[in-house]
Amino acid sequence: MAALFLAAVILTGGCGGQATGPARTSGSASATTSPGVTVTPSSDAHFASLVDIAVADLAGRLHVDAASVTVVSVRPMEWPDRSAGCPQPGMVYPQVPVDGALIELSAGGKVYRYHSGGSRVPFLCENTIP
Repeated sequence: MAALFLAAVILTGGCGGQATGPARTSGSASATTSPGVTVTPSSDAHFASLVDIAVADLAGRLHVDAASVTVVSVRPMEWPDRSAGCPQPGMVYPQVPVDGALIELSAGGKVYRYHSGGSRVPFLCENTIP
């Protein structure tokens, strides 16, 4: 059902458009999207599954219901290296572009950034480098 949400965003705003009102994703993990959420997926089903994974992970970490997690934005990314935009101190990464996604979620008044890239599922990035 999350794919239906993403499809609706594309149909109403075009690829790269903005949703104009609250919507809900559903499936294994559902979350409320905030007004003006930016979604620019290249593959609805792929991005919907990434969002579901990120929402479920955050809800589990915070011990809250997935419905209390808000999707702030979802966008495709081309990360400059295998760190997927979240380099860890002391690690060296192959300097090759990696297609992935940046998913921003909100819960309890705080924004959480989930990164994915290559074959990695979305993971919470706590070491974002500007």
